Amino acid sequence: VLGGHGFSYATGWWPATRANSPTAHWSYLYTLFLAAVYGTVGVAPIAARVLQALIVGVLHPLLVWRIGRRLFSPTIGLASAALTAVYLYFVFYAGALVTESLYLLAILWVLDLATAIAYTEGNAQRASATGRWLLLGLACAVTVLLRQVFLLIVPFILTWLVWQLTRGRTDGAPLTPRALVAPVAITTAIIAACILPWTARNYRAFGEFVPLNTNAGFAFYWGNHPIHGTSFIPILPSDPDVNYATLIPREFRGLNEAQLDKALLA
Repeated sequence: VLGGHGFSYATGWWPATRANSPTAHWSYLYTLFLAAVYGTVGVAPIAARVLQALIVGVLHPLLVWRIGRRLFSPTIGLASAALTAVYLYFVFYAGALVTESLYLLAILWVLDLATAIAYTEGNAQRASATGRWLLLGLACAVTVLLRQVFLLIVPFILTWLVWQLTRGRTDGAPLTPRALVAPVAITTAIIAACILPWTARNYRAFGEFVPLNTNAGFAFYWGNHPIHGTSFIPILPSDPDVNYATLIPREFRGLNEAQLDKALLA
């Protein structure tokens, strides 16, 4: 990206992206995060690792504490944050250059904002404040741009919020469904505004409608391939005759990445 090649690979890349061809397989947002770090300090992975570990190491326990305190008690919030700070899986991911680190953090940001809206103290009308819903839309958009699968979760979060606010879960009078149309629309519009530029980029790159990333078809196809038998194989062994590339039907191998993703999903 820094060299002006756009989102592509210099060599043939897993799963089936040809060299110097456009790709939408990985998170655009995380790629841009790394590009920003390398563009500032040079191509130094250790700098990205340290910066990410600092961001995640501080904000992950903080958000867990806020959510635990709000839903249960300050003691539970503090205990949850302490466990989060020493949980080895989170410690490992904090410095690993993979999307999981920031994705988990973004999910916590969404949950923190959603519960803050749902459990607002005082007048229930405060729960419909525009600023809160704008932030929720931004948090959801960031999470989706890190992992598109979160798009499936967003409707459930918004439905839960409407349910909480219309049943009088806040300390004031319950809101009417009509009063929540505009706030929910604001959140949805923010998410759509953040996704649409990438959808337009994908259409220009592939001539296909691809909302965000091209990885769902690959994941479903290989995850459910009969080669696994009755025992799932996490990573196929290195075999020149049976590998991820050779498992793709021959008639699909001339398709571009977006077309192949859809064909494999079908």
